[in-house]
Amino acid sequence: MALEIGLDQSWPKLVRLIREGKATDNEEQHDLIVSSRTWFCLYLFEHQYVPGNSTGLLTAYDSF
Repeated sequence: MALEIGLDQSWPKLVRLIREGKATDNEEQHDLIVSSRTWFCLYLFEHQYVPGNSTGLLTAYDSF
């Protein structure tokens, strides 16, 4: 579901804004920060959960 709503793209967008110097304190940046944190938490949870349950990974490695 996180992939379907595009949470995996929030981190690259946020990094791009910061590198281009366009990072400001606005609602869009806040949403990207929240989405990035959510994505990282889901990513870490999945990598802790999967080895114990012998299931495949759902998150993409190329997102980072």
